[in-house]
This record gives sequence, C-alpha cells and structure tokens, in this order.
Amino acid sequence: ALTIFLFSLTGIPLTVGFIGKFYLFAAVIRGQFYILAIVGILNSVVSLYYYLKPIRMMFFEQPRGDEGTVRFEAWNYSLMGVLACATIVFGLYWSPIISFANRSLSFFTGPA
Repeated sequence: ALTIFLFSLTGIPLTVGFIGKFYLFAAVIRGQFYILAIVGILNSVVSLYYYLKPIRMMFFEQPRGDEGTVRFEAWNYSLMGVLACATIVFGLYWSPIISFANRSLSFFTGPA
C-alpha cells in the first residue's frame, strides 16, 4: 500500500496523483506560466528519487534485527487496502472526482 501511495505522490500514471498533477500542470500551461511548469515538472522528477528510496529499502534491503517490528490490527490492513484500491480506481476512472470538483467550484463562484 505504501508503494502505491508513494507512486501516487510522484505522479506515476494510473494513480490519482497523476491526474492531480496533470490538471495542475495543464492549468499552469494554460495560464502561460511556462517557467513555473518546467520547474514543477523538474521538481516532480527530483521527488521521484526521494519517494523511491523507501520503496528500495522495503523490497531490496534486509531488516536489521527485530527492533523495528510494528504490529497492526486487521482493521489497519483493511483500511490500507481500501485506500490503496481507491488510489488506483480513481486514477483509472477520475470523472467522478472532476465532476465533484466542478460542482464544488460552481457552488462557491456561482453558475457560469
């Protein structure tokens, strides 16, 4: 689940984080702030290094003893699973989120 969340923060496609970054950069480019868009994209690439470091440690390095063992209950695993699935589902089918955001925006700004 942590891997999915970190990929979403990075903006990897098929996650909801990609959709958020896509709409953000599209708005910045539409506003003709090209320097800001380039800086944002480069910052996303740099963040990939930092977000992949915990993933590398989880899957490719051996644990150092029993000092870091954490116990979870069943509802913790259930919640992480539901949220990880929602991250992927809304990355594939994002129209409900966009329509909700548009309705919320029109509520505050009035009908267009």
